[in-house]
Parts: sequence; structure tokens; C-alpha cells
Amino acid sequence: TNFVLPRFKNQSQAELCDKYLQSKGFIVRRVDGYNLPEALRITVGDQRTCEKIVNVIEEFLAGQK
Repeated sequence: TNFVLPRFKNQSQAELCDKYLQSKGFIVRRVDGYNLPEALRITVGDQRTCEKIVNVIEEFLAGQK
């Protein structure tokens, strides 16, 4: 597999994270069509890019508290 599928608390949180990632320059895919509205599909890139996207998701989640 060349992607990861992080799951969020619900569809709303996944949508908000998608928008947050877009604002930071990352394009991911929503997977509502696969009956996974609470998840995002993120293609795995090089190590540096993977670390960046993890950090951005952590920033987003920290702001959700």
C-alpha cells in the first residue's frame, strides 16, 4: 500500500482536518464513497513529507481540544 488511512472522531472532524491540511498545502482524499466518512486517505511520500504531515495533523488535533 502507498497510503495511510487515519480515522478521526467523526465526519465533521475529518472534514475540518482536510480543510486544515489544504490550508497548509497538503492535498488528501476524502473516502466517503468507501463508507469511511470519518477517514482521510493520505498518499505516503518520502520520510520528510510524512513527518511534515504528521506534524500538521498533530497541530490540528491540538487545536481541537
